[in-house]
Amino acid sequence: MGQVTASVRDLYPLHVVVLNWNLPDDTIACVDSVLAGSPSDVQVMIVDNGSTDRSVERFRARFGDSVCIVENEQNLGFAAGVNVGIRRALEEGAQSVLLLNNDTVVDP
Repeated sequence: MGQVTASVRDLYPLHVVVLNWNLPDDTIACVDSVLAGSPSDVQVMIVDNGSTDRSVERFRARFGDSVCIVENEQNLGFAAGVNVGIRRALEEGAQSVLLLNNDTVVDP
């Protein structure tokens, strides 16, 4: 069987999905770090999992339309919550989807 080699460019368009539930400070730090160290063709999506602490308002004020914000009406749990983001990313043409925990800070 032959070896399959892929270029990093084969991963693009890349969508980064970050799930939030009532931890906007962590999520903002995570998204800031992704935006600071990513090429312009990386799309960032925050999936809010039914937060009750005005997280979404903070995200909209901080990021405007530079990131996609998806609002789940209730907390679906981790797997179902990120699946909402994965489906949306694939619908938008993502070749690859990277899931990041919202307490992750990416090194540029």
